[in-house]
Amino acid sequence: MNKLFYILTASVVLAYTLFMSAGCGQIGAISGGDKDTVAPQFLRSSPPQNTINFKGKSITLYFDEYLDIKDPGTNIIVSPLLSTQPLITYNRKTVNIKFRDSLLPNTTYTINFGNAITDFNEGNIHHNFTYIFSTGSTIDENTLSGKVVLAETGKTDSTMYALLYRNAEDSSVQTSRPDYIARINGAGNFKFTNLPGGKFSVYALKDVDGNKYLSSSSEIFGFADAEVEVPSDSIVQIFAFKIPEIETPSYKKEAKFKIFTNLENNKADILAPLKLSFTKEISNISENKIVLLDSLNKEVPLNEILWDSTSMAVVLNPQWVAGMQYELIFPDNFYKDEKGELLAGDTIKFAAKSTTEYGRVVLRFEDLKTIENPVIQLVSKEKVIASGSVINKEYVNNMVPPGTYEIRLLDDRNKNGVWDPGNYARKIQPEKVISINQTIAVKANWDNEREIQL
Repeated sequence: MNKLFYILTASVVLAYTLFMSAGCGQIGAISGGDKDTVAPQFLRSSPPQNTINFKGKSITLYFDEYLDIKDPGTNIIVSPLLSTQPLITYNRKTVNIKFRDSLLPNTTYTINFGNAITDFNEGNIHHNFTYIFSTGSTIDENTLSGKVVLAETGKTDSTMYALLYRNAEDSSVQTSRPDYIARINGAGNFKFTNLPGGKFSVYALKDVDGNKYLSSSSEIFGFADAEVEVPSDSIVQIFAFKIPEIETPSYKKEAKFKIFTNLENNKADILAPLKLSFTKEISNISENKIVLLDSLNKEVPLNEILWDSTSMAVVLNPQWVAGMQYELIFPDNFYKDEKGELLAGDTIKFAAKSTTEYGRVVLRFEDLKTIENPVIQLVSKEKVIASGSVINKEYVNNMVPPGTYEIRLLDDRNKNGVWDPGNYARKIQPEKVISINQTIAVKANWDNEREIQL
Protein backbone atom coordinates (compact mmCIF):
# COMPACT_ATOMS: atom_id res chain seq x y z
CA MET A 1 0.00 0.00 0.00
CA ASN A 2 2.75 2.44 1.00
CA LYS A 3 4.74 1.57 -2.09
CA LEU A 4 1.74 2.20 -4.35
CA PHE A 5 1.12 5.56 -2.59
CA TYR A 6 4.69 6.74 -3.19
CA ILE A 7 4.52 5.76 -6.87
CA LEU A 8 1.24 7.61 -7.39
CA THR A 9 2.57 10.69 -5.58
CA ALA A 10 5.79 10.78 -7.66
CA SER A 11 3.78 10.43 -10.86
CA VAL A 12 1.55 13.36 -9.97
CA VAL A 13 4.55 15.58 -9.13
CA LEU A 14 6.30 14.63 -12.38
CA ALA A 15 3.19 15.29 -14.46
CA TYR A 16 2.68 18.68 -12.80
CA THR A 17 6.32 19.65 -13.44
CA LEU A 18 6.10 18.68 -17.12
CA PHE A 19 2.83 20.56 -17.48
CA MET A 20 4.30 23.73 -15.96
CA SER A 21 7.41 23.52 -18.17
CA ALA A 22 5.55 22.93 -21.41
CA GLY A 23 2.37 24.87 -20.92
CA CYS A 24 3.30 27.77 -18.72
CA GLY A 25 6.76 28.74 -19.95
CA GLN A 26 10.06 28.71 -18.09
CA ILE A 27 10.21 29.55 -14.43
CA GLY A 28 12.64 32.43 -13.72
CA ALA A 29 13.01 36.06 -12.77
CA ILE A 30 10.31 38.36 -14.12
CA SER A 31 11.69 40.47 -16.98
CA GLY A 32 11.35 44.25 -16.86
CA GLY A 33 10.82 44.40 -20.61
CA ASP A 34 12.94 46.01 -23.30
CA LYS A 35 15.20 48.89 -22.30
CA ASP A 36 13.71 52.32 -22.95
CA THR A 37 15.64 53.96 -25.81
CA VAL A 38 13.11 56.63 -26.74
CA ALA A 39 13.56 60.25 -25.65
CA PRO A 40 10.64 62.29 -24.28
CA GLN A 41 8.35 63.37 -27.10
CA PHE A 42 6.86 66.84 -27.29
CA LEU A 43 3.02 66.85 -27.07
CA ARG A 44 1.90 70.47 -26.86
CA SER A 45 2.65 73.82 -25.31
CA SER A 46 0.92 76.79 -23.78
CA PRO A 47 0.91 79.06 -25.71
CA PRO A 48 1.15 76.85 -28.83
CA GLN A 49 4.30 76.45 -30.92
CA ASN A 50 4.78 79.34 -33.43
CA THR A 51 2.57 81.71 -31.46
CA ILE A 52 2.49 85.29 -32.76
CA ASN A 53 1.76 88.52 -30.86
CA PHE A 54 3.19 86.93 -27.71
CA LYS A 55 2.59 89.15 -24.66
CA GLY A 56 3.12 86.72 -21.80
CA LYS A 57 5.90 86.13 -19.31
CA SER A 58 6.02 82.33 -19.33
CA ILE A 59 5.71 79.24 -21.53
CA THR A 60 4.83 75.67 -20.52
CA LEU A 61 5.90 72.63 -22.56
CA TYR A 62 4.25 69.21 -22.18
CA PHE A 63 5.97 65.89 -22.94
CA ASP A 64 4.82 62.25 -22.94
CA GLU A 65 7.00 60.96 -20.08
CA TYR A 66 8.85 62.00 -16.97
CA LEU A 67 11.88 64.08 -17.90
CA ASP A 68 15.01 65.74 -16.61
CA ILE A 69 16.76 68.97 -17.66
CA LYS A 70 20.56 68.68 -17.87
CA ASP A 71 22.85 71.70 -17.55
CA PRO A 72 20.38 74.34 -18.76
CA GLY A 73 22.88 77.20 -18.51
CA THR A 74 25.08 75.60 -21.18
CA ASN A 75 22.54 73.69 -23.26
CA ILE A 76 19.67 76.16 -23.64
CA ILE A 77 20.15 79.06 -26.05
CA VAL A 78 17.61 81.85 -26.49
CA SER A 79 17.98 83.92 -29.67
CA PRO A 80 18.04 86.88 -29.85
CA LEU A 81 20.08 86.77 -26.64
CA LEU A 82 18.50 88.14 -23.48
CA SER A 83 20.34 90.09 -20.80
CA THR A 84 19.24 87.50 -18.24
CA GLN A 85 18.72 83.83 -18.99
CA PRO A 86 15.08 82.76 -18.46
CA LEU A 87 14.25 80.73 -15.37
CA ILE A 88 13.83 77.11 -16.52
CA THR A 89 12.01 74.72 -14.17
CA TYR A 90 10.52 71.26 -14.73
CA ASN A 91 8.16 68.90 -12.93
CA ARG A 92 7.40 65.37 -14.07
CA LYS A 93 6.31 65.78 -17.71
CA THR A 94 6.33 69.58 -18.01
CA VAL A 95 8.91 72.31 -18.54
CA ASN A 96 8.24 75.90 -17.55
CA ILE A 97 10.08 78.89 -19.03
CA LYS A 98 9.74 82.19 -17.19
CA PHE A 99 11.21 85.33 -18.73
CA ARG A 100 12.98 87.76 -16.42
CA ASP A 101 13.70 90.32 -19.18
CA SER A 102 11.41 92.35 -21.36
CA LEU A 103 11.16 90.98 -24.87
CA LEU A 104 11.82 93.06 -27.98
CA PRO A 105 8.78 94.07 -30.04
CA ASN A 106 8.12 92.54 -33.46
CA THR A 107 10.82 89.93 -32.93
CA THR A 108 10.90 86.18 -33.55
CA TYR A 109 12.49 84.24 -30.68
CA THR A 110 13.83 80.69 -30.68
CA ILE A 111 14.56 78.63 -27.57
CA ASN A 112 16.89 75.77 -28.46
CA PHE A 113 17.32 73.16 -25.73
CA GLY A 114 20.39 71.44 -27.21
CA ASN A 115 20.92 68.24 -25.22
CA ALA A 116 19.08 69.46 -22.11
CA ILE A 117 15.87 67.41 -22.37
CA THR A 118 16.33 63.76 -21.34
CA ASP A 119 14.01 61.09 -19.98
CA PHE A 120 14.13 60.65 -16.22
CA ASN A 121 15.17 56.98 -16.06
CA GLU A 122 17.47 56.22 -18.98
CA GLY A 123 18.78 59.67 -19.95
CA ASN A 124 17.70 59.42 -23.61
CA ILE A 125 18.20 62.85 -25.19
CA HIS A 126 15.64 64.81 -27.19
CA HIS A 127 18.23 66.56 -29.36
CA ASN A 128 17.83 70.25 -30.24
CA PHE A 129 14.16 70.64 -29.41
CA THR A 130 13.29 74.24 -30.37
CA TYR A 131 10.32 76.34 -29.33
CA ILE A 132 9.52 79.32 -31.58
CA PHE A 133 7.32 82.36 -30.98
CA SER A 134 7.03 85.98 -32.06
CA THR A 135 6.17 89.21 -30.28
CA GLY A 136 5.04 90.54 -33.67
CA SER A 137 2.44 89.50 -36.20
CA THR A 138 4.70 87.15 -38.20
CA ILE A 139 7.29 84.43 -37.68
CA ASP A 140 10.62 85.26 -39.37
CA GLU A 141 11.78 82.32 -41.48
CA ASN A 142 15.14 83.39 -42.91
CA THR A 143 18.17 81.15 -42.39
CA LEU A 144 21.93 81.58 -42.59
CA SER A 145 24.38 78.67 -42.80
CA GLY A 146 28.13 78.44 -42.55
CA LYS A 147 31.19 76.42 -41.66
CA VAL A 148 34.02 77.11 -39.22
CA VAL A 149 37.46 75.53 -39.65
CA LEU A 150 40.46 75.94 -37.35
CA ALA A 151 42.93 77.68 -39.64
CA GLU A 152 46.07 76.29 -37.98
CA THR A 153 45.06 72.62 -38.14
CA GLY A 154 42.31 72.33 -40.76
CA LYS A 155 40.13 70.63 -38.15
CA THR A 156 36.85 71.62 -36.48
CA ASP A 157 35.76 72.29 -32.90
CA SER A 158 32.20 71.52 -31.80
CA THR A 159 32.59 73.57 -28.59
CA MET A 160 32.63 76.83 -30.56
CA TYR A 161 29.73 79.18 -31.35
CA ALA A 162 28.76 81.24 -34.37
CA LEU A 163 27.77 84.84 -33.53
CA LEU A 164 25.66 87.38 -35.40
CA TYR A 165 25.66 91.15 -34.81
CA ARG A 166 23.22 93.63 -36.42
CA ASN A 167 24.26 97.21 -37.16
CA ALA A 168 27.43 96.67 -35.17
CA GLU A 169 30.80 98.39 -35.14
CA ASP A 170 33.99 96.39 -35.56
CA SER A 171 34.67 96.62 -31.84
CA SER A 172 31.25 95.27 -30.84
CA VAL A 173 32.45 91.66 -30.83
CA GLN A 174 35.03 92.67 -28.19
CA THR A 175 32.70 94.70 -25.97
CA SER A 176 29.17 93.28 -26.12
CA ARG A 177 27.17 90.11 -26.57
CA PRO A 178 25.83 89.22 -30.03
CA ASP A 179 22.23 89.46 -31.18
CA TYR A 180 22.10 85.82 -32.25
CA ILE A 181 24.12 82.75 -31.36
CA ALA A 182 24.24 79.22 -32.81
CA ARG A 183 26.12 76.05 -32.00
CA ILE A 184 28.75 74.59 -34.30
CA ASN A 185 28.52 70.83 -34.84
CA GLY A 186 31.26 68.23 -35.13
CA ALA A 187 31.62 68.85 -38.86
CA GLY A 188 32.12 72.59 -38.24
CA ASN A 189 28.70 73.55 -39.60
CA PHE A 190 26.23 76.02 -38.10
CA LYS A 191 22.78 77.25 -39.05
CA PHE A 192 20.79 80.24 -37.85
CA THR A 193 17.02 79.92 -38.26
CA ASN A 194 14.08 82.30 -37.95
CA LEU A 195 16.17 85.38 -38.71
CA PRO A 196 14.82 88.76 -39.80
CA GLY A 197 16.10 90.27 -43.02
CA GLY A 198 19.05 92.65 -42.96
CA LYS A 199 22.83 92.81 -42.78
CA PHE A 200 24.79 90.84 -40.19
CA SER A 201 28.43 90.64 -39.13
CA VAL A 202 29.38 86.97 -38.66
CA TYR A 203 31.97 85.64 -36.21
CA ALA A 204 33.07 82.37 -34.61
CA LEU A 205 34.20 82.08 -30.99
CA LYS A 206 35.41 79.50 -28.50
CA ASP A 207 33.89 81.19 -25.46
CA VAL A 208 36.36 80.39 -22.67
CA ASP A 209 34.91 82.70 -20.01
CA GLY A 210 31.21 82.33 -20.87
CA ASN A 211 30.47 86.00 -21.62
CA LYS A 212 29.62 85.30 -25.29
CA TYR A 213 32.02 87.88 -26.77
CA LEU A 214 35.74 88.09 -27.55
CA SER A 215 37.39 89.19 -24.33
CA SER A 216 40.70 87.32 -24.26
CA SER A 217 43.54 86.55 -26.66
CA SER A 218 43.36 82.96 -25.40
CA GLU A 219 39.97 82.51 -27.10
CA ILE A 220 39.86 81.00 -30.59
CA PHE A 221 38.18 83.51 -32.89
CA GLY A 222 37.30 83.99 -36.55
CA PHE A 223 35.50 86.58 -38.66
CA ALA A 224 33.84 86.90 -42.05
CA ASP A 225 35.47 89.45 -44.34
CA ALA A 226 32.26 91.38 -44.92
CA GLU A 227 28.70 91.71 -43.68
CA VAL A 228 26.22 89.15 -44.97
CA GLU A 229 22.83 90.19 -46.35
CA VAL A 230 19.96 87.98 -45.11
CA PRO A 231 18.21 86.24 -46.79
CA SER A 232 21.22 84.61 -48.40
CA ASP A 233 21.83 81.28 -50.13
CA SER A 234 25.60 81.53 -49.71
CA ILE A 235 27.52 79.47 -47.16
CA VAL A 236 29.63 81.64 -44.84
CA GLN A 237 33.17 80.25 -44.47
CA ILE A 238 35.16 81.28 -41.39
CA PHE A 239 38.73 80.31 -40.52
CA ALA A 240 39.23 80.60 -36.77
CA PHE A 241 42.57 81.18 -35.07
CA LYS A 242 44.26 81.96 -31.79
CA ILE A 243 47.39 84.03 -31.29
CA PRO A 244 50.12 81.51 -30.32
CA GLU A 245 51.19 81.83 -26.72
CA ILE A 246 54.86 82.01 -25.80
CA GLU A 247 55.72 78.91 -23.82
CA THR A 248 57.03 79.79 -20.39
CA PRO A 249 58.79 76.79 -18.87
CA SER A 250 58.51 76.26 -15.13
CA TYR A 251 61.57 75.26 -13.20
CA LYS A 252 61.63 73.59 -9.82
CA LYS A 253 64.47 74.59 -7.61
CA GLU A 254 66.05 71.76 -5.68
CA ALA A 255 68.76 71.63 -3.05
CA LYS A 256 70.83 69.33 -5.25
CA PHE A 257 72.17 70.66 -8.54
CA LYS A 258 70.85 68.72 -11.55
CA ILE A 259 71.12 69.18 -15.29
CA PHE A 260 68.31 68.16 -17.66
CA THR A 261 68.73 67.93 -21.42
CA ASN A 262 66.64 67.16 -24.52
CA LEU A 263 68.97 64.29 -25.46
CA GLU A 264 67.22 61.07 -26.52
CA ASN A 265 68.99 57.92 -25.29
CA ASN A 266 72.04 60.14 -24.77
CA LYS A 267 71.96 61.26 -28.40
CA ALA A 268 71.44 64.72 -29.86
CA ASP A 269 68.92 65.34 -32.63
CA ILE A 270 71.07 66.86 -35.37
CA LEU A 271 68.04 68.79 -36.66
CA ALA A 272 67.47 70.63 -33.35
CA PRO A 273 69.40 72.75 -30.86
CA LEU A 274 70.62 71.40 -27.54
CA LYS A 275 68.42 72.51 -24.65
CA LEU A 276 69.61 72.47 -21.04
CA SER A 277 67.81 73.30 -17.83
CA PHE A 278 69.10 73.42 -14.27
CA THR A 279 67.67 73.14 -10.76
CA LYS A 280 69.66 76.17 -9.60
CA GLU A 281 70.23 79.64 -10.99
CA ILE A 282 73.51 79.85 -12.84
CA SER A 283 75.97 82.43 -11.51
CA ASN A 284 78.25 84.68 -13.55
CA ILE A 285 76.82 83.61 -16.91
CA SER A 286 78.95 86.06 -18.88
CA GLU A 287 82.15 84.89 -17.20
CA ASN A 288 81.59 81.15 -17.24
CA LYS A 289 81.80 79.69 -20.70
CA ILE A 290 80.21 76.37 -21.59
CA VAL A 291 82.52 74.40 -23.88
CA LEU A 292 81.53 71.75 -26.44
CA LEU A 293 84.32 69.43 -27.67
CA ASP A 294 84.13 66.88 -30.48
CA SER A 295 85.84 63.47 -30.52
CA LEU A 296 89.02 65.12 -31.87
CA ASN A 297 89.09 67.30 -28.74
CA LYS A 298 88.36 70.31 -30.93
CA GLU A 299 86.12 73.06 -29.58
CA VAL A 300 82.84 73.35 -31.48
CA PRO A 301 81.45 76.86 -32.07
CA LEU A 302 78.07 77.26 -30.35
CA ASN A 303 77.02 80.08 -32.71
CA GLU A 304 74.17 81.44 -30.61
CA ILE A 305 73.68 80.93 -26.87
CA LEU A 306 70.22 81.85 -25.58
CA TRP A 307 69.77 82.07 -21.82
CA ASP A 308 66.32 82.06 -20.23
CA SER A 309 65.46 85.09 -18.09
CA THR A 310 65.46 82.86 -15.00
CA SER A 311 69.14 81.91 -15.55
CA MET A 312 67.99 78.31 -15.18
CA ALA A 313 67.89 77.28 -18.86
CA VAL A 314 69.95 77.74 -22.00
CA VAL A 315 69.67 76.80 -25.68
CA LEU A 316 72.85 75.96 -27.63
CA ASN A 317 73.02 75.91 -31.43
CA PRO A 318 76.14 74.02 -32.59
CA GLN A 319 76.74 72.82 -36.13
CA TRP A 320 76.19 69.11 -35.54
CA VAL A 321 78.17 66.41 -37.33
CA ALA A 322 76.16 63.21 -37.75
CA GLY A 323 77.53 60.33 -35.66
CA MET A 324 80.10 62.50 -33.88
CA GLN A 325 80.94 61.97 -30.19
CA TYR A 326 80.79 65.10 -28.01
CA GLU A 327 81.69 66.35 -24.53
CA LEU A 328 79.84 69.28 -23.00
CA ILE A 329 81.96 70.86 -20.28
CA PHE A 330 80.63 73.08 -17.49
CA PRO A 331 83.55 74.97 -15.89
CA ASP A 332 84.37 75.31 -12.21
CA ASN A 333 82.41 78.04 -10.41
CA PHE A 334 79.53 77.57 -12.87
CA TYR A 335 76.95 77.31 -10.09
CA LYS A 336 76.59 77.73 -6.35
CA ASP A 337 75.28 75.45 -3.63
CA GLU A 338 72.53 76.40 -1.19
CA LYS A 339 75.13 78.22 0.93
CA GLY A 340 76.26 80.32 -2.03
CA GLU A 341 79.59 78.53 -2.38
CA LEU A 342 80.95 77.96 -5.90
CA LEU A 343 81.25 74.30 -6.83
CA ALA A 344 83.28 72.19 -9.25
CA GLY A 345 82.28 71.83 -12.87
CA ASP A 346 80.72 68.89 -14.70
CA THR A 347 80.85 67.08 -18.05
CA ILE A 348 78.18 65.42 -20.18
CA LYS A 349 79.26 62.92 -22.84
CA PHE A 350 76.93 62.08 -25.70
CA ALA A 351 76.77 61.43 -29.45
CA ALA A 352 74.95 63.05 -32.34
CA LYS A 353 72.50 60.84 -34.17
CA SER A 354 73.64 59.31 -37.44
CA THR A 355 71.80 59.91 -40.70
CA THR A 356 70.61 56.29 -40.68
CA GLU A 357 68.51 57.09 -37.58
CA TYR A 358 66.22 59.23 -39.73
CA GLY A 359 63.77 58.24 -42.44
CA ARG A 360 63.20 59.57 -45.95
CA VAL A 361 59.72 60.87 -46.75
CA VAL A 362 58.39 61.47 -50.25
CA LEU A 363 54.84 62.78 -50.75
CA ARG A 364 53.46 63.21 -54.25
CA PHE A 365 50.38 65.25 -55.18
CA GLU A 366 48.17 65.10 -58.25
CA ASP A 367 46.50 68.51 -57.97
CA LEU A 368 47.57 71.62 -56.03
CA LYS A 369 45.99 74.28 -58.24
CA THR A 370 44.04 75.93 -55.41
CA ILE A 371 47.10 76.35 -53.17
CA GLU A 372 49.56 79.05 -54.17
CA ASN A 373 52.49 78.28 -51.83
CA PRO A 374 52.06 74.70 -50.53
CA VAL A 375 54.09 73.68 -47.48
CA ILE A 376 53.89 70.20 -45.96
CA GLN A 377 53.73 69.85 -42.16
CA LEU A 378 54.40 66.52 -40.46
CA VAL A 379 52.68 66.77 -37.08
CA SER A 380 52.98 64.66 -33.93
CA LYS A 381 50.96 65.44 -30.80
CA GLU A 382 49.90 68.79 -32.33
CA LYS A 383 53.54 69.81 -32.79
CA VAL A 384 55.09 70.36 -36.23
CA ILE A 385 58.15 68.09 -36.32
CA ALA A 386 59.17 68.56 -39.95
CA SER A 387 58.03 70.86 -42.75
CA GLY A 388 59.03 71.98 -46.20
CA SER A 389 57.80 73.30 -49.53
CA VAL A 390 56.13 71.20 -52.19
CA ILE A 391 58.17 71.53 -55.38
CA ASN A 392 56.84 70.19 -58.68
CA LYS A 393 53.99 68.50 -56.82
CA GLU A 394 56.44 66.62 -54.59
CA TYR A 395 57.68 66.97 -51.02
CA VAL A 396 60.99 65.28 -50.22
CA ASN A 397 62.67 65.20 -46.81
CA ASN A 398 65.60 62.86 -46.24
CA MET A 399 65.89 63.55 -42.51
CA VAL A 400 62.63 62.89 -40.68
CA PRO A 401 62.72 61.45 -37.13
CA PRO A 402 60.99 58.04 -36.91
CA GLY A 403 57.37 58.17 -35.76
CA THR A 404 53.78 58.36 -36.91
CA TYR A 405 52.75 61.71 -38.32
CA GLU A 406 49.58 63.49 -39.28
CA ILE A 407 49.96 65.20 -42.65
CA ARG A 408 48.88 68.82 -43.07
CA LEU A 409 49.17 71.17 -46.03
CA LEU A 410 49.77 74.87 -45.35
CA ASP A 411 49.05 77.59 -47.88
CA ASP A 412 52.06 79.70 -46.91
CA ARG A 413 50.86 83.11 -48.05
CA ASN A 414 53.96 85.08 -46.97
CA LYS A 415 56.44 82.27 -47.78
CA ASN A 416 58.06 82.22 -44.34
CA GLY A 417 57.62 78.46 -43.90
CA VAL A 418 55.36 78.62 -40.83
CA TRP A 419 51.67 79.17 -40.12
CA ASP A 420 50.71 82.76 -39.31
CA PRO A 421 47.56 83.78 -37.39
CA GLY A 422 45.15 86.49 -38.47
CA ASN A 423 44.77 90.03 -37.19
CA TYR A 424 41.22 91.22 -36.61
CA ALA A 425 42.22 94.86 -36.05
CA ARG A 426 43.90 94.95 -39.47
CA LYS A 427 41.30 92.62 -41.05
CA ILE A 428 43.95 90.08 -42.02
CA GLN A 429 42.72 86.50 -42.26
CA PRO A 430 44.94 83.67 -40.93
CA GLU A 431 46.87 81.41 -43.25
CA LYS A 432 44.91 78.25 -44.00
CA VAL A 433 45.86 74.66 -43.34
CA ILE A 434 44.28 71.58 -44.91
CA SER A 435 44.22 68.51 -42.67
CA ILE A 436 44.88 65.50 -44.89
CA ASN A 437 42.90 62.58 -43.51
CA GLN A 438 45.76 60.10 -43.34
CA THR A 439 48.95 59.48 -41.39
CA ILE A 440 52.38 58.26 -42.38
CA ALA A 441 54.55 55.95 -40.26
CA VAL A 442 58.20 56.90 -40.77
CA LYS A 443 60.84 54.24 -40.20
CA ALA A 444 64.53 54.91 -39.70
CA ASN A 445 66.82 54.29 -42.69
CA TRP A 446 63.77 53.65 -44.87
CA ASP A 447 62.10 55.26 -47.87
CA ASN A 448 58.59 56.25 -46.82
CA GLU A 449 56.59 57.24 -49.90
CA ARG A 450 52.94 58.19 -50.34
CA GLU A 451 50.62 59.38 -53.11
CA ILE A 452 48.28 62.12 -51.82
CA GLN A 453 44.96 63.03 -53.38
CA LEU A 454 43.29 66.17 -52.05
